[in-house]
Amino acid sequence: MTVTSRFALTKPQPTELADPALLNGNWDIIDNELSYTENAGAGSTGCLAATYSRLGASTIASAGAATSGQPRLMGIVLKKGTLVSHLTVWAGTTAGASMTHSWMGLADASRNKLGVTNDITTATWTASTSRTFDMVSPYTVPSTGFYYVVLCVVGTTMPTIEGVANLAAGARNAAPIAGGNSSTTGLTTPGGAPATYGALTVLGQHHYVEVT
Repeated sequence: MTVTSRFALTKPQPTELADPALLNGNWDIIDNELSYTENAGAGSTGCLAATYSRLGASTIASAGAATSGQPRLMGIVLKKGTLVSHLTVWAGTTAGASMTHSWMGLADASRNKLGVTNDITTATWTASTSRTFDMVSPYTVPSTGFYYVVLCVVGTTMPTIEGVANLAAGARNAAPIAGGNSSTTGLTTPGGAPATYGALTVLGQHHYVEVT
């Protein structure tokens, strides 16, 4: 590997680089600051961060958006100072129907709620189309690290969600769990989101989510 002179590899900041394993190679060290160029750079216009590179997204044909009213949490690395105003996710090849609620949110690595979005009550979600949810209160990331984006859908026919289908078993089970279904169930509106989401049952699937 060739390291060019623009990379300042001396005097790393311990608070920023405390757990580089969480970064999954998606950063450059430039003047001792983390720049999430790979994921955000491959995202759609205005993307500030993403759960992983958009170039790896495929349709999850079997997992959908969990059970109706059960939140699903997906890990994401966010950089200090990022203003999270919107969260976007894409339906897969199966459309959603007879839906009454759909919303998203943000949580820390311990699953503590940091914020929620508006509630989209449109009954259908067309296959292969996006939904962008607006944070009720935009959230400024206080420190670089691991967070969760939350998706909760309530309805009769659950949409599939675009993402990767098979994360390696060893990596996805390491703490903090890469993503999974929360033990919290029976949610409807974002106002009912708990202060702390219940423990996760790990999933091999990982939804593609963008932060803007």
